[in-house]
Amino acid sequence: MLNRISTLLFVAVSVASASGQTRFSTLAGSVTDQTGKVLPDAVVTMSDAAAKSKHEVRTDRNGRFEVGGLTPAKYTLEVKVMGFSPYTETITVEGQDVERSIQLQLGSLSETITVNDRPAEPPSPDQQERNRQSREAAEAFYQRALARCGGGDPAPVGGNILVPKKLVDVRPNYPQSAKQAGAAGTVKMEATIGTDGLVRTVNVTSAPHPDLGRAAADAVRQWEFSPTLLNCTPVEVRMNVTTNFVAQ
Repeated sequence: MLNRISTLLFVAVSVASASGQTRFSTLAGSVTDQTGKVLPDAVVTMSDAAAKSKHEVRTDRNGRFEVGGLTPAKYTLEVKVMGFSPYTETITVEGQDVERSIQLQLGSLSETITVNDRPAEPPSPDQQERNRQSREAAEAFYQRALARCGGGDPAPVGGNILVPKKLVDVRPNYPQSAKQAGAAGTVKMEATIGTDGLVRTVNVTSAPHPDLGRAAADAVRQWEFSPTLLNCTPVEVRMNVTTNFVAQ
């Protein structure tokens, strides 16, 4: 009888120990934009590639989220909201609860243009008039948005984006030196549009010929935009520009 009781006690202790090892963890936190305002309905996922599992939730009206039922593993946390750059982080869960405060940054703009080696023609009077009307319409749209903002945006909910509109567009010239060298191909650039809508920085990340890179960057530096607003606050925005130089 004594041996049987000892065996039963051993089994009970073993079960209790095993249940302690499988404690589920919780990831909780908040999501805001770069002005500190909350982002409701953000998609939050925790993925375990090894176990091929995925937990997905959305933030509530206060920008809060909670992902429960996490077993010990290495997870990939992803947060996505339209108009913002996705957030990604690797989190190792080892039986503990995890808290995160996540701030999303505005996504980048993208522009692609094509330049051929034929002599550039000056804009016609009709084109100049269309450009003038487009610029006036964009400026009027921006002023109406500012009027609606009044003294600012007191609402706690963020994600209110007024995208920039191009006011001045300058096309690159195909450099004669590049033509003579038979150079053609794609120039890639990363630029920053300032809070006033002017292009502040241009970085050529790749170019088939130095003169093509310089010509493309010189043109982008002359572009002008209406300011980008986030929750009625002017903000900088990143821009990726691709210029394709095509030899005819």
